Amino acid sequence: MGFKYINPGIYPESNAYVVRTTSSTYTQTGHAFSTNQTFNNSYSKLVLLTLDEYYEEVYGKFDFFLPMLSTTQNAFLYFDVTDGDLPRSTFGITSSYSSKNKTRSSSINFTSYENNSITTIISIMLNATLNTKHTMYFHIANNATCQIYLDGSLKVDRTDETHSSTNTLTRCPYFYFNRIRVDTVGSFYMSNFIISDSRITPNETMIEVPISSTSTNMTESSGVYTASSVGNYLLQTPNKSSLVSSYPNHRVTGISTVAQPAYTDGTPTTIAGRESSLKHDSTVLTTSNAAGALSSWKANFAMSQIDSKQYGWEVIA
Repeated sequence: MGFKYINPGIYPESNAYVVRTTSSTYTQTGHAFSTNQTFNNSYSKLVLLTLDEYYEEVYGKFDFFLPMLSTTQNAFLYFDVTDGDLPRSTFGITSSYSSKNKTRSSSINFTSYENNSITTIISIMLNATLNTKHTMYFHIANNATCQIYLDGSLKVDRTDETHSSTNTLTRCPYFYFNRIRVDTVGSFYMSNFIISDSRITPNETMIEVPISSTSTNMTESSGVYTASSVGNYLLQTPNKSSLVSSYPNHRVTGISTVAQPAYTDGTPTTIAGRESSLKHDSTVLTTSNAAGALSSWKANFAMSQIDSKQYGWEVIA
C-alpha cells in the first residue's frame, strides 16, 4: 500500500519535553519542534510515524536549524521496528564542538546497529553554515543505496567515494523498519518532513493551501471549531485560482491535514483525516491544548484539479 508522511513541523502528541516554535528564524513552514535537554538525557525518541507494514527503502527530506553550540548535539531520524530495539538505522546531522581547540563543525552520519554492534555506514564532515536553516534530502535502501543532498548539493552517493576521505560506504546489513522516530534537542529545530517509500524528488516541497470555502457541522466561534458527536466534520475546499496562478505546471503528490491545537475534554476522542468521503489515518486526542493532529497520504493529480475534493477532519469515536 505504501505511505507518505507530510508534516510542516508540528509534533501532535502531548509531551512535556517538546519545545515548539513558529519563528521564521527556525522554520520556513511556520512550525518546528525540538526537545529540551532533560528529554535528550533520557535517551527517549519522539515517534513520528508507526506503520502497519515493514519497508526496506525510504525517500525523504526535512529542514533543520543548525545551531552554533558549546556542546555536541544531533538531529537524527531513527528507522527501527516496534517489536524490538534491534536492528535499527539512524540518519541525521551532528553539530560538534571541541572544548580543547574551541572549534565547531558539522557532519552527516548514517549508522546501523545490529547484534550489539554499531556500524558506521557514512560519516562526512560538512562545511555547513551555522545558525541558519538547511534542507536534507535522502534515499536509503536495503541494497546499499544511499544518496544524501544538503541544500540541493549532492554530498553522498554510494557509487562515488570521492566527496570526502572520511566517506566510508559499506552495506547497511538490514535496513528495514516500520517506525520512524526523531532525536533532537535544544535549538536544533526540525520541520518540513516529507518521507515516503516511493520516490520523491529533491525539489518536492510543501505549500500551505489557501481555502475558498468551508463545509462543517461543527460549532464555530472565532475560528475555533468544536465537535460534539461522532460524524461531526470539518471540510475545506482549496482555492484553485490562487494555486494555479502560483504553481501553474505543478502536480500534487501528497496531502496533509493539520490541526494545531486539537484536543478533547473527554468526548469525542478520535478524529480522522478526510478526503471528501474517504477517511485516512486517525488521531486519538488528548486533553492537552498543546497537542494536535496530523493525517497525510499520497496523491497524484494536476494542480488544476485541486478543488475537485474537500479536505479536513471527521470525528470517528
